[in-house]
Amino acid sequence: MRHLVKVVFSGPTTPPRPMMHTPTQIRDVLMQVSSAHDLNDPSSPQNRAARWTVDDKSKNPGSRNPTLVQRYIIALLLYYSDQSYFLNHNKSECQWVKWIECINGSVSKISFSTHNMAGH
Repeated sequence: MRHLVKVVFSGPTTPPRPMMHTPTQIRDVLMQVSSAHDLNDPSSPQNRAARWTVDDKSKNPGSRNPTLVQRYIIALLLYYSDQSYFLNHNKSECQWVKWIECINGSVSKISFSTHNMAGH
């Protein structure tokens, strides 16, 4: 069963609040872009992307990582499109797939159509 992905952008992503260390605090930040219902549904791409983000020790998302939400959203897109095998704790999300373009570590373009991806 596919889940509809709802991503809400309200302008530039703001860095997470300082001193976030617990999974609960990280999930609170992720609720800026995904509902609590979706984050708590074990079969949803949102839940799987959130768990991956919380477990992402290499980028230390529990600290002051300004790309926490960006990294989660890209992980969410990869889970939703059955491409989670591209997730890599040792690389920037800008290096995961060719259809994501970044400038100075911030996603500047996502090319869905060039990689047979489409929204619902």
